[in-house]
Amino acid sequence: MRLAVEIHNPTDYTTLDLIECAFDKRSGTKSHNAQHLAAVLAQNNQQGKQVKWLAHSQGAIIFCAALEHYRIHYGKPLTGQQLAVHGSGSNVERLKRIAHSMGVKVVSVRNNPYDLVPNLADRSKISSSSLVRSLKFKGLVTDGSVGESPHTLPFLGLVTYAAQLEMLGNNEKADIVKNFIKTLPPTDARL
Repeated sequence: MRLAVEIHNPTDYTTLDLIECAFDKRSGTKSHNAQHLAAVLAQNNQQGKQVKWLAHSQGAIIFCAALEHYRIHYGKPLTGQQLAVHGSGSNVERLKRIAHSMGVKVVSVRNNPYDLVPNLADRSKISSSSLVRSLKFKGLVTDGSVGESPHTLPFLGLVTYAAQLEMLGNNEKADIVKNFIKTLPPTDARL
């Protein structure tokens, strides 16, 4: 039997969330959430449970910190665990490295190119064009509706995102996304 579990930490307040993120990104003691998740990973591993995890936003930071805590305190390879990441608040390459080293299979990373959060959080892949692109949609991340935000919902592709914006009446932003789509090769994974 394979379980599916989503890891997401509902926002308390932006400042508190940023402090908690910084706490989990540093080396040393991890947050209570990360330590608890590491214990859940250990229990699942001991019981032979296969789990598909979905980490969104700060959940990706917590998952990465939990894997680091797990490696130090439990150490056994995690078998049968899979991870999908959406709207990552974590450095994706770092998360992939620690996951791979612990035996967790990262099955997908889906970040909307208009989402400011992964563009700021994953400094290993930031470019001036992606930062500018995501800054144009910053207002939708902070003040937009759930459907308009490039961060809130799982990213199903740019074509779907443009349709969402259009259905919600935000034709201006939908046109920006459609114009960007025209610049991409038909094989681009973001479509």
